Amino acid sequence: MVENREDLSEDGKKKRTETISWHSLRHTYAQRTYEEALKERPKKARKIVSENLGHHRTEVTRIYLADKPKKK
Repeated sequence: MVENREDLSEDGKKKRTETISWHSLRHTYAQRTYEEALKERPKKARKIVSENLGHHRTEVTRIYLADKPKKK
């Protein structure tokens, strides 16, 4: 429950600026960087994003890119 009514927007939800987190910004960065990298270096796109995020394994980056597991 929100104690201060000024923190609410018209529809009763928290203001958008209060729901943005570092984690959501990281997701957005990863997705946009991936899209750009796909245009320039498609075979290395996931590795580029992974390294930019500081991951050692590209499998971890899959979470940020919202990839679905490939069907076998």
